[in-house]
Amino acid sequence: MGFTELVAQADRAVLGHLGPVTVRYSSASYGTVDVQGIFDERFVLVDDARAGVETVTPAVWLKLADLPDLPVEDDPLITIDGETYRVRERQTDGDVGGSVLLLLHRAE
Repeated sequence: MGFTELVAQADRAVLGHLGPVTVRYSSASYGTVDVQGIFDERFVLVDDARAGVETVTPAVWLKLADLPDLPVEDDPLITIDGETYRVRERQTDGDVGGSVLLLLHRAE
């Protein structure tokens, strides 16, 4: 088994251990799918480029293989527990893990 497969197995194990939430991913191009993810309503992002800068924002971690498209190529609506969000920033982990962290803001 290769490293990528091992990382994918570890990601799935963590997802199961932390208690995933159902995330409704709605894309204008690909429709709507329900996927499992890790949601943190008070995710803290620290900007290492500037000392002492941090942001508290909702964030969701998703496996790219579960999504109908890449969030970097689309502007999906994300619905979690009845609250709808737009993607503010995307952070992929590259080719190794195949996951993405979406920093969110509430949709108006």
